[in-house]
Amino acid sequence: MSLRPQPLPPSVPDDTARVARSAFRRGNPYLLLRDRLGAVFTDAGFADLYPALGQPAYVRTNFRASDCRACLSRARCTRSRDPHQGRVLTLLPQSEYEALAAARAREGAREGRRLYALRQGVESTMSQAARACGLRQARYRGLAKTGMQNVATAAAINLDRIAAWFAGRPLAPTRTSRFAAIAA
Repeated sequence: MSLRPQPLPPSVPDDTARVARSAFRRGNPYLLLRDRLGAVFTDAGFADLYPALGQPAYVRTNFRASDCRACLSRARCTRSRDPHQGRVLTLLPQSEYEALAAARAREGAREGRRLYALRQGVESTMSQAARACGLRQARYRGLAKTGMQNVATAAAINLDRIAAWFAGRPLAPTRTSRFAAIAA
């Protein structure tokens, strides 16, 4: 993904404003916000978060096959059985690596584990909504109908959980791997 900053027009064209006012006679919060505050966010404020050419900046390191053949740790370093192929490492830039390492350290701390425990309940509910109830894609068009679909899906999840409670069925049985199913 890349972002090519483009300046916003200084004002909304007169024809566009006229059409918007006739479509939204009582006003629209987004139009009012734009009229009163002007441009709240500009592309230029986010441009440094995206690479210029569209792909994330990775650092690729290629090792020669002759170096890899002579290495005593080859079996632990790479799974390639081809002796004519060297190891290729793809690394994040240092700033992104440090941000990722800091996030992992936060998640490993006691406070991070507590926050993740709170998140697990929400994640399981969202997974159930997406997988069992088809909430990954809206079936209808329009905000009102989509909202009704969300409410109906939430009611279906609640009914399923009530039925599971009455039947003594656990909510989320752990998945059995294919290998464990064959071995059993």
